[in-house]
Amino acid sequence: MKQIYHFSDQLTSMDCIPCAETHHSGRYSRDHIPSKALLNAPYPENLMQVGMCQECNSGFSKDEEYFAAFLASVISGSTEPDPLLFPTASRTLARKPRLRRRIDAARRVEATPSGDTVVTWIPELERIEPVIVKNARGHLLFEPGQTVELPPTHINILPRELLSPQQLSQFEHPTGLVGWPEVGSRLMLRLLETGEVGHGGWIEVQGGVYRYAVDDVPRVRMVFR
Repeated sequence: MKQIYHFSDQLTSMDCIPCAETHHSGRYSRDHIPSKALLNAPYPENLMQVGMCQECNSGFSKDEEYFAAFLASVISGSTEPDPLLFPTASRTLARKPRLRRRIDAARRVEATPSGDTVVTWIPELERIEPVIVKNARGHLLFEPGQTVELPPTHINILPRELLSPQQLSQFEHPTGLVGWPEVGSRLMLRLLETGEVGHGGWIEVQGGVYRYAVDDVPRVRMVFR
């Protein structure tokens, strides 16, 4: 599909998002936001692309594969996820037995005093957090046009089912952005075209697969699957 670049896509995405270096003497590439490994084909049109050096891009590819495979395994309850629901992750686990064994080893099954069985999956957060931060930086760059070089002060990653009703309500109702975003940013163009930035502040990239919201803190919220 044809890639459509907005003003901010062209002028604010030239540095490597993770390490903030520029061009890397020809060792410069682009990466999609959100990560294509976390989506289903056919991919949405006009996915954002950020500048990324090849060193960072190579490392992210492995972490994104792990994240997608782990997430699919947790939702499916095994490392044999439904290929129709998780085609990319299913293919990854089929061709990478070491990764499959690694995720299998993260599955804990325990019996409760009442005789029920509780299954817990222990993620390798050091592999998931870089993917989360990369996508968050990309959304801040393309939506309000903000470049953030400092590391995030907080990263919270957990299943929505573990949130209390109050926490879930707060999470699902972002405050949104105050004032006008950067001229030429996607948020500005969306505001001019539709009069709004998204339903309740949320922007749905792929139904039931990925959505995100950005507010003024700045803070990015993401929901996978």
